[in-house]
Amino acid sequence: MKKINKSEFFTLLKAHDWTFERSDDPMMFERGSKQEKVIHRATQDNPTFDKMYRDYMAWAWDTVGDVVQPKLENYEVVV
Repeated sequence: MKKINKSEFFTLLKAHDWTFERSDDPMMFERGSKQEKVIHRATQDNPTFDKMYRDYMAWAWDTVGDVVQPKLENYEVVV
């Protein structure tokens, strides 16, 4: 997998189907599963991407509405 930058990773998070595991459509499940693997690989050894992932997931699964949608500019690159 090629290295991706912060902006490309954030785009992956925005485009990800966070509910793919609940799909009745096997193709949607497979697509979401592949996206999830790419996202997880990108978070390995990258604390910034890991934080972005966890924050975006918290927002995506927020059922109360009290989690603010993450924005790309909120993340500095942590080495």
